[in-house]
Amino acid sequence: MEGLLLLTPPRSGSTAMAAFMAQSPAIGGLQRRFEGQWLVDDLRDDDRWDGAKPRAYDRIGAVWREAAARAVENQPAIRFFVEKSPPNMVRYREIAALFDRVRVVISNRDPYACVSSDGYRRHGFEGLGTAERLTRVEELAGRWLRFGRILKGIAEREGYARTSYEAFCAEPAGLFACFGLAGDLAAEADRRHRVRVKDYPAQPVRNMNDEQIAKLSAAEIARIGEVLERDSDVPDFFGYAIRPG
Repeated sequence: MEGLLLLTPPRSGSTAMAAFMAQSPAIGGLQRRFEGQWLVDDLRDDDRWDGAKPRAYDRIGAVWREAAARAVENQPAIRFFVEKSPPNMVRYREIAALFDRVRVVISNRDPYACVSSDGYRRHGFEGLGTAERLTRVEELAGRWLRFGRILKGIAEREGYARTSYEAFCAEPAGLFACFGLAGDLAAEADRRHRVRVKDYPAQPVRNMNDEQIAKLSAAEIARIGEVLERDSDVPDFFGYAIRPG
């Protein structure tokens, strides 16, 4: 079982990235969203972000190998499995060890777009008042920063290849090269391949940052910036500027 391990935070466009790669018959997923965490109770519990808690990796590996075998039965050409469960970042070495061979790439997305996406998808921004929204925006910006610190540390320790949602949208087939698959798989990739993400209709890859960020007020953008300034080397590391409010 050969893995393509994508270490990335939530709301980072990783579903589109995985779905684009899976247009190749050689690439599949352990689970329909390419997140093997949902196959095992030990990884989908509320404490899944607790990197210090011991996990039953023998059991996780057995479940994942069974899922891989079923996928190959349905699609015999599969050689690689994309795995992108966000909490993998807090136990990436143990997760990588579950594969016979693994290639790891780190990805991130503009913090303002991530906060907006998370706010509207999971935190009911439409129904919150101004003060409540500002509080929630601050919390979500801190969450992006916390994940960014983790990913920055992994990148510095391990030297893994890095990409971003923005780079992927600009050149989707470049993701194959990030994983060291720049040969036939990249050449055969269709830039116009339609991917289905969340409740959007299937469509070709496009950068949705601008329309997502446009949903934020100037005060919310300023609040996100205040949070990012607390540890500005993190957005700097990933190439993201702190915006004026």
